[in-house]
Amino acid sequence: MSIHNEKLEELDRRANNDVIRNQWTRLVKTVYEGIFAFDDDRDLTREHYTSSMDFASKRSVYESIHNALAEAPDGPYLEIGSGYGTFALLCDSVGVRCFGCEPDSEPLAIAASRKQAAGVDASVFLQGVGESLPYQDGSFGLVLLDNVLEHVQDIDRVLAEAWRVLKPGGALWVVAPNYASFRREAHYGLPWLPLLPRTVARWYVRRFRGNTAFFDSLNYTTVWGIRSRLRRMKGRFVWPTIEKIRNPADCSNPPKRRILSLAGAFGIARILCGIEWLRLTNPLSKRIELLVRKPPDADTKQGPQLLCLPADSPDSLLRLGVGSFIWNHYAPPGLFDRVTFAFLGNESRSKSLEAGRHLQVYRKRFADHTLVKGLCYLFRVPYFALRLVRTILRDRVDVVRARSLGYNAAAGIVAAKLTGKPCAVSIHAPYATDRHYAPKPFFADLEERLLEQFCLRFADRIYCVSTAMVDYAARMGADRSRTSVLHNRVDLDKFRKVDGHRVDEIRSQLGLTSNHKVAITVGRIVPQKDPRTFLDALRRLVDADPSWRLIVIGVGNLEAASRAYVKRHGLEPYVLFLGNVNHDDLPTYFGAADLFLLSTLYEGFGIVLIEAQAAGLPVVATRISGTTDVVNDANADLVLTGDAGSLAKSMARVFTEADRIREQLEVASASVEAFDEKKMMQTEINDYLAWLPSLFRSRSTAEEKDRQ
Repeated sequence: MSIHNEKLEELDRRANNDVIRNQWTRLVKTVYEGIFAFDDDRDLTREHYTSSMDFASKRSVYESIHNALAEAPDGPYLEIGSGYGTFALLCDSVGVRCFGCEPDSEPLAIAASRKQAAGVDASVFLQGVGESLPYQDGSFGLVLLDNVLEHVQDIDRVLAEAWRVLKPGGALWVVAPNYASFRREAHYGLPWLPLLPRTVARWYVRRFRGNTAFFDSLNYTTVWGIRSRLRRMKGRFVWPTIEKIRNPADCSNPPKRRILSLAGAFGIARILCGIEWLRLTNPLSKRIELLVRKPPDADTKQGPQLLCLPADSPDSLLRLGVGSFIWNHYAPPGLFDRVTFAFLGNESRSKSLEAGRHLQVYRKRFADHTLVKGLCYLFRVPYFALRLVRTILRDRVDVVRARSLGYNAAAGIVAAKLTGKPCAVSIHAPYATDRHYAPKPFFADLEERLLEQFCLRFADRIYCVSTAMVDYAARMGADRSRTSVLHNRVDLDKFRKVDGHRVDEIRSQLGLTSNHKVAITVGRIVPQKDPRTFLDALRRLVDADPSWRLIVIGVGNLEAASRAYVKRHGLEPYVLFLGNVNHDDLPTYFGAADLFLLSTLYEGFGIVLIEAQAAGLPVVATRISGTTDVVNDANADLVLTGDAGSLAKSMARVFTEADRIREQLEVASASVEAFDEKKMMQTEINDYLAWLPSLFRSRSTAEEKDRQ
């Protein structure tokens, strides 16, 4: 499709009048002095004018696109980085509506002046960035990226956004300089610039050009780099000359059509196609020109993708179920279009959790020999990181999220840094305190400390389960500006709605009557939970009142010692060790008890305290920094750690001070509302939106338009 010279001259006369030329010249001399490379004997603006304001140069782009495609793309069109609006105005002059998206306000002002001078109304120019286009999915038949990718902040995100707004069957045209060509750099005109280290190259630019404004944000685009990114979008590359060699009848030039027909008759068409393909994909070519067609049946929705690195093993994760719990626990619903779970371990079980929710296991067997096993663990982080890099590139992951501070988080951070993606980690417990009460072998302890400090120093975002963990992360070297409090969330309705018949069955099975005073504690039986203290408190209570009973839910390395203590002091009729129970049955056991007991020495947060208060149980717990967001003197009885006597007295007061306990329960019922599952999910979503506004801005804009 060609544009007549008369129409082009008329458009140039109107849109490039003397007033607009002077406005454009002042802008170029002010902003671009020392950036663009021109000979001293030429006008500063001449070459830049030809590439950005001359309609003849844009006509060649327009005609190349239409000649390359068998059918012209349906309108409207979109140019990302539209500059002064030359391509949009050219399209408008031939009856095709074209939108322009430009981040800088000065070129937009000139584009608006040219639009008014040309007397066209269909073109629309908006200020915005390519990483977050303010348009809905599947809006354009053609998207143009003309010398834009070398200037953007995130090439992958810009291409993903361009693909998102492209209609099924539409075309994406990408033009960019090829920095692997070993020629002069396109902007500064300096040879060998891409081959130099950044520091040396910056000095090189400053020495010979003076202005490094473009260089500091310059991306070294290459033919193979852009091709690999476009190939992951599952589009079809369009090679016009190759198509004509294969189908000579499509060639509009009669002499060329006859030559191509003869080439096909003599069997050399395949050779010509190979030569042309090598020319088009030549890594040393000066320019990158790629045309990609979106499949007609392509899904237009290209939302953000999350790579999650849970602390649980694959088998543990699958045992939790495949319902909404997994999805909601590891990623807020509605924010990400896809969540991929990745593990490194010996588990071979791999299964899709639900449609769009994927679980993959990278298996690597570790030897049993101590020395060899230690060496394998040493290389575990780089091994996992390299595997994650492949996953990030293959699935076009936008955010990496690790749910603990360990080798999985460290590998995720390394992979995120290598691929230029943001990475967030969660910190749930203070390891420095943990190793004080449960010391580990020297090398294991050293590994844990180094991994924790590495994650806290290099993660882009650190989610802490409590304000106490924010202080701990800061002491370990984390920047407070990168930390955010994100409490564990609780399904309050689950613990408030308890089946009374099921509670009676549990009490009957445990041999409990209405005369018994029943306390319950939930947690691992480990040094952190200090089981000796709550057993000692129960022994003191039983000596004065044999109606006391204690339900212990959980297992751990101190379970055998705790059972021995119970047997030694004759407490076997009074202590009920139930081991692990299903989390769905936990509200029923809370309903069978009269109070909740927690004698822990330290906690990162204390989610079980919220669950107990939501179930309506009075809480007696130790006074520690990690649980201050949950319990205080107004909604619970707090005692010093390790003080079995005070713990026993507080437990006894639950049954003697009914009015005070009633007031505590009212305060607790109101305070736990802050940790409701829906509120915490919204808090997490809001933090993502504030942390990565460009990633989710397009979705927010589309949702606002839908509401309007």
